[in-house]
Amino acid sequence: MAQDGQLTLETLQGVEPQTVLRLDIKNFARLRRVRLAPNGRSVVLTGKNGAGKSTVADAIASCFGGARAFPAIPMHEGTSQMRVLLETQDMKITLESHVDRKNKPTKPELSFYYKGVKQTEPRRILDALGIVGMDPMRLMNLPARALLDELKRMMKLDTSDIDARFAEAYKARTDTKKDLDIAEGKLDGMKRLDAPEAPVDTGALTAQLQRAMTTNSDNAKARANLEAQRAELGRLTFSADSIQRQIEELQRQHATACAARDTLTGNLIGWTATVDALEDIDTGPVSAALANASGANAAYAHNHRRNELRAERNQLEERWRDLDKSVKDLDAEKIAMLAGAKWPLPGLAFGEDELLYHGRPLSAASDGERRRVCTAICLKGSDKVPILVLRDASLLDADNLAETLKMAEDAGAQAILEIVGQRDGSIEIEDGTVAFDPISGEWTDDDE
Repeated sequence: MAQDGQLTLETLQGVEPQTVLRLDIKNFARLRRVRLAPNGRSVVLTGKNGAGKSTVADAIASCFGGARAFPAIPMHEGTSQMRVLLETQDMKITLESHVDRKNKPTKPELSFYYKGVKQTEPRRILDALGIVGMDPMRLMNLPARALLDELKRMMKLDTSDIDARFAEAYKARTDTKKDLDIAEGKLDGMKRLDAPEAPVDTGALTAQLQRAMTTNSDNAKARANLEAQRAELGRLTFSADSIQRQIEELQRQHATACAARDTLTGNLIGWTATVDALEDIDTGPVSAALANASGANAAYAHNHRRNELRAERNQLEERWRDLDKSVKDLDAEKIAMLAGAKWPLPGLAFGEDELLYHGRPLSAASDGERRRVCTAICLKGSDKVPILVLRDASLLDADNLAETLKMAEDAGAQAILEIVGQRDGSIEIEDGTVAFDPISGEWTDDDE
């Protein structure tokens, strides 16, 4: 403990187990005035239904658990002040409330002394003690998931962050696996085709073909012109022969024709050499290449898309491996956390959505096994203030009740039993007060 007597979360570990020595309740819920001095012993509360037996346990739980343990209406109806005083070996806890000007109960004020020193952070320290005054019978009626969460909270095994990250990674891994399967299917449906390494430039081929066709057209015109000139030569030759036979009459025409013939003959020599030197371009390969270009480009695009799909598949596969590792790492982290847990009872383990007992769901266990497990859980609730509450102890037969009390005794816990009716050695509660108390000690005036 700190030098000023203040408890801390660290020094709290050194606090000795506490039991209720004295309890003074005034105008709390159903109770008008109850004073008990069990001096650490177990207590049996008897009385009719509605007499206020359960409110005694509620008062103890409210001292340690605060607002979360308060009954719906913490102040007794028709009163203006409420007080609960609880003393253990080293602790003194007081809850007080009064009616304000609007005739509404104020928020209960908490006062907490440890070894005579008033604590400045009472709620923080009391919350750290755990859950005081748990009832195994109520635990037995909890849904399987709620019981699992309750035990995790008591054992300070908060796996919510790991569970959230696990669920996120698991979902991401599942979604990625679906995307990976789709990518694999698309990739399998696209077989690689025989295609060029780059798209065919159809524009260049078209220009090349156009140039070739223009050249060939010019060549055709030159050949046609040559043939025309040859035909003209034949005609002139014929004309010369005709004129020769009429030379006397057509001397002048013959000379002219011969001159024209000679001139044309000279020209034809050069033209013939030029035309004969012309070479036609074979348009077959270019036409074939152009005809095949669309198919080649389609094959190229197909293979390009296939390569993209393969890259996507590889990325998804890598992400899936990373997520799979995250899922396994989180699972291992959770297993390691749970492996180091101190279980209330041998044979307990955490299942997916409920507790397991000796490898089987607790919900499938016998009533006796479930009661034994729930009793052990309650006794684990607070090792600093071990109090076990049995609100429906009347429902237990003698053997089960004896076994439950033996478990409490072995754990060093103080038991508070509520039984409908009467029983020897019990404290009888009637109409919100103690009608008979065979064990309570003396009270001093300063306890008022």
